[in-house]
Amino acid sequence: MKPLSLASTLVFAGMSSAYGDGRPYGHEDEANPLAKLNRVAAAHGIIMGLVFALLFPLGAIAMRLPGIRGAFWVHVGTQLFAYVMAVVGLGLGVWLANSLHNFSSDSHPPLGIAIVVLLFFQPLFGVLHHRFFVQKRRKSIWTHIHVWYGRVLIALGIINGGTGLNLAHDMGNQRPSTIRNGKIAYGVLAGVMVVVYVAVVLMAWFRRPRTGMGDVPLRGGMGKPVP
Repeated sequence: MKPLSLASTLVFAGMSSAYGDGRPYGHEDEANPLAKLNRVAAAHGIIMGLVFALLFPLGAIAMRLPGIRGAFWVHVGTQLFAYVMAVVGLGLGVWLANSLHNFSSDSHPPLGIAIVVLLFFQPLFGVLHHRFFVQKRRKSIWTHIHVWYGRVLIALGIINGGTGLNLAHDMGNQRPSTIRNGKIAYGVLAGVMVVVYVAVVLMAWFRRPRTGMGDVPLRGGMGKPVP
């Protein structure tokens, strides 16, 4: 877990430095309205960065790591918490975009809204998958929808985080060096989580049981299929 701890530390430090102490570049007066905008932008960026590059991937990984007791509830709790935080981050982003009047001038705001709205349906697919799995002890179409729907939206969220950092750079309210630090921190976190997620998925695939349940992964030595 050390790489994950390092990555989360980097993203907090890097993204915080990317927005400085809330004072926009070239506008050092704390009374300037841009200072508040920068603080909101910092909160929005850090929350959404952690949601899509850390929390959602961790919740998905929990279902496939061997030996985790209560993995199903860890998965559910992590994803629900991440979604609540995404809604909070979206609210900050909507306020920011409305204040800057750039809803239609950049793809970042509308894409972010679409992703969070579409994520609302992900728990429904998860419930349908789980009910079918409990009854039939095998995967269904809902399993594949739940898994790939989530993967696509997480990937889009990570990509949209990068466009958000580019938008912050284009606004010109921050020093280029601090924006660069934010991009590096975000890239490190997202890159580490992608590598870890792919490794865990491959490990689960190779450990899948050669039984009538197909490729449903087993939790380490417990002989219980992952729901």
